[in-house]
Amino acid sequence: PPPSTPSWTLPAISVLALLALTLTFVFSHFHLDPTQPFPANIQQPQPIPDPAFFRNLPPGTPVATLTTSVDDSVLPSFRYHLVLAQRYPHLWLLPAILRNESGPVPSHRIPPARLQQLDLQQHRFLVEDLIRWHPTLLLVERCQDSTIHCQVLEDRHDNLLAFFLRDPAFVRIFACYHFARSSGPYDAYLLQPESCQVPGSTK
Repeated sequence: PPPSTPSWTLPAISVLALLALTLTFVFSHFHLDPTQPFPANIQQPQPIPDPAFFRNLPPGTPVATLTTSVDDSVLPSFRYHLVLAQRYPHLWLLPAILRNESGPVPSHRIPPARLQQLDLQQHRFLVEDLIRWHPTLLLVERCQDSTIHCQVLEDRHDNLLAFFLRDPAFVRIFACYHFARSSGPYDAYLLQPESCQVPGSTK
């Protein structure tokens, strides 16, 4: 027979789950109110990315972020009611690809054929996302800067933009973006469709 549980088990689990969510929300200083500052910590006292990137964007604006950090793309999208213009909130395949392409031998080696497949997949994902959403703002983390330590790539300083510029399809799309400014670890590029034919656009 199935084991029996006391009648108070389900209510107790519900209360503990609610308590865990509440404590996580409070102590992570997670605020959806755009008037409140972004969370800060000892390692990173300044908000990342710079909130000024998003303040003048109307709700519903598609934004993409080339980064290996989930928080840097998800948090601004929620707080400013923007559209997360990418299927994944970060470049989750990229660190393993880069570690297997160059540098010290990684602890987990990817066979050459599989590595090539993942490389093509990472490029294809980004191109498809840009064609689908046409993000107005494209942020690129400058991991190649020796003063910037990107999540998962802490011991490396790879140029994320250079990686994607290896793909001719991305080069054609990126030609529609123009550098706006830099702030903190990010470079901002704005879509200017009038200067080119945006792939996938009916305009």
